[in-house]
Amino acid sequence: MALLQSIPAVGPQVGGNILSVMHSHNFESAEQLAAYLGPGPVERQLA
Repeated sequence: MALLQSIPAVGPQVGGNILSVMHSHNFESAEQLAAYLGPGPVERQLA
C-alpha cells in the first residue's frame, strides 16, 4: 500500500480500491490493469 500511496494523488482510499480491483480480476499484464483503471500515457506515431 505504501508504494501505491507514493504516487501523487493516491491516498488510502484510492490505494485500497486499486488493490481490491487487482485481487478481484485476473489481469495478464500491467498494461491490462492500467487500461482497466483508466487513461494512461499513450505513445502515438504519426504517419
